[in-house]
Amino acid sequence: MTSMTVGKRLGLGFGAVIILMIVVAVLGIMNMRTLQHDVDTLINDKFPKTVFANNMVDGVNSIGILMRDSLLVTGQSDVQKELDAIEEKRKVIKDNLDKLEKSVASESGKAALGKVLDTRTKYVAAQDQFIKLQKDGKQAEAKTYLLETAMGLQD
Repeated sequence: MTSMTVGKRLGLGFGAVIILMIVVAVLGIMNMRTLQHDVDTLINDKFPKTVFANNMVDGVNSIGILMRDSLLVTGQSDVQKELDAIEEKRKVIKDNLDKLEKSVASESGKAALGKVLDTRTKYVAAQDQFIKLQKDGKQAEAKTYLLETAMGLQD
């Protein structure tokens, strides 16, 4: 190396720096592509699923409130308004559940969704029983059913 001129040494030094810069640039571009993929997955896959699930939770909570409200109002027409609102919330939940079913691809996601569907089936049956009691004018029985059965399924 002692026989190399200063110009050659500077040339090799700058060449090494340029090669290192190219390596850093390539690594940076590869990491940006990975980051872009992760952001796309978050925006196009995970976030919509979260929105669907949150809409379902909101619907279930609203149904619980509507069921309780139907016990507090007087007059069959007011009770019917609350019961009709339950039907509307059920449609919202079903719509979001359908969207969620279409978007879940993993086996663990399908298993979790299966548990949600099983629980929902039981809760909808409890809602139906509560609605029947309310429509039959059996508020005391409906209240007992809500407190002892339906609320546990809602949770």
